Amino acid sequence: MVIRAADPGAWGNQIQIKVTAAEETFDLEVTATTTYTNVSRETLLDELGTETRPGSKPGLVRFRDADLPLVLPAALAGASLAGGTNATPVPAAATSGTQIRKYGEDVAAFQLVARKPGSRGNDIDIVIENVVSADGTFSLEAVWNVKLTALNPTTVGILTTINDAFGYVVSVAAPVGGSLGIPQTSTFNLTGGTDATKASASPITQ
Repeated sequence: MVIRAADPGAWGNQIQIKVTAAEETFDLEVTATTTYTNVSRETLLDELGTETRPGSKPGLVRFRDADLPLVLPAALAGASLAGGTNATPVPAAATSGTQIRKYGEDVAAFQLVARKPGSRGNDIDIVIENVVSADGTFSLEAVWNVKLTALNPTTVGILTTINDAFGYVVSVAAPVGGSLGIPQTSTFNLTGGTDATKASASPITQ
């Protein structure tokens, strides 16, 4: 199979593929992670961007213009986005989002939304940690994770099934001139992603 990031960008190099092969089937798990470590609110805003302001280090999520200016968030052990639909147009602020609480107060600090529409945006989890009020810094991680099990490459429509599940983050295709096979058990990251290029990989078959 050939796997490519759904969108160009260096963030695609953080997409991890895990394959667990059996005799006639395989499990496929895709995890995309974007991490922003010890950032200030202003730095994170510059990196993530908004619906009208491109980010310098875009990933799975962005801010909403409606939430500016930002305040320091509280730690968040993990919360999933919600409300994303396949019909939501770009760049609507109504894409799946989750509210972040303000540090030291039980009020909303801001809302993060999926960078693009789609019901699979609801699979994005947000973690905020290392909040330092004195410095006004914190770390944020957004993780997208989906797994399919017992995939049989000879099943009719198998590529459609795979891409329906993973298409929010990656596209999966058969090799040029070949057919989908069972890849070797392995864990690897996509590579080669840049602002103009989609990260990709071609797992070796058994």
